[in-house]
Amino acid sequence: MRSAVTIRRNVCAFTAVCALLSADAFAQTDADKAMARQLAVDGQEALDKGDAKTAEQRFAQADKLFHAPTLLLGLARAHKAQKKYFSAQAAYLKIISEGASPSSPPAFQRAVDDAKKEVEEVSGKVGNLVVSVKGNVEGLSVTVDSEKISVAALGLKRPIDPGEHAVKATAPGYKEKNEKVRVEEGASQSVELSLEKDPNYVPPTNTQNTNNNNSNNSNNNTNNQVNTAPPPPRMVRVSEGGGVRIGGFVVAAIGAGGIGAFAGLATLAAKRHEDLIVACMGGPCPGDSISQGQVSEGERYQTTGNIALIAGVFDASAPPQVAGFDISAIQRQSMVVAKIATKLVEGDPVATS
Repeated sequence: MRSAVTIRRNVCAFTAVCALLSADAFAQTDADKAMARQLAVDGQEALDKGDAKTAEQRFAQADKLFHAPTLLLGLARAHKAQKKYFSAQAAYLKIISEGASPSSPPAFQRAVDDAKKEVEEVSGKVGNLVVSVKGNVEGLSVTVDSEKISVAALGLKRPIDPGEHAVKATAPGYKEKNEKVRVEEGASQSVELSLEKDPNYVPPTNTQNTNNNNSNNSNNNTNNQVNTAPPPPRMVRVSEGGGVRIGGFVVAAIGAGGIGAFAGLATLAAKRHEDLIVACMGGPCPGDSISQGQVSEGERYQTTGNIALIAGVFDASAPPQVAGFDISAIQRQSMVVAKIATKLVEGDPVATS
């Protein structure tokens, strides 16, 4: 282990460098630099007392506030004191890869040189762990010391600190599998996990798909309701000629008039038929002009009544036309019916044109 004097010299050099560097260059405040200096001193004191865990925490915090090779060197040595050789190796290699610029303080360059010497010692003590899982398990998740490892790394050597490690594997539909494995310094160790089916496993429901399906069904029901709903009431406007309301009354009146005319004419035709029965005394009627006239008159009543019935039914059932309502057509039709009735009453031939 380096002497406490040497470490303190590095810390003092770091403090001097912090005083020379501008805050803008590293985007740190004076308070951050002051805290980093104090953390470095506390970390070195803890390391000198054999409290490597506290030293690790202090150096790690200081390096986050102000990144420097001297602080990383203290962190690497704290890892080494706890036999975390892989973590120490990673810190040493980072110091070496970053290096120190020619204009950097001498303490930074010494930290790089020390890292190059000390990394060889810890590299030989780094262990390796090979983790594998039997079978092709869907949704597999594997952790080592609560750190998730990639499924692609299964079956390969994984650098690790010597000591005992906890390996866990989980997957949907399987029971959780836990294993403890110990790795010695500089040695390799393998562990294979076999997952067992969980008979009590209940697959989770896909809430998102269910919500989407419910939403789609709701939209479909809404669309169906819109599509199958009865058409809205037809909007009408009151226009010249008395408007729709008056037109409706006129059409209804004409239709009722036509039906009424049919009833009256049918009654007249029936009356003529009774007269013929009485005149002919239930037998064949003579071919005189009187009888023939009564027959012709009854036929006119029947024909005209049928015409009135057809006109009345048409007018009563036909819906009024709102736009462009022609009241004169109804008036003409009314006049035709009245003319026919007048002719019949007067005994003239029926004129239908």
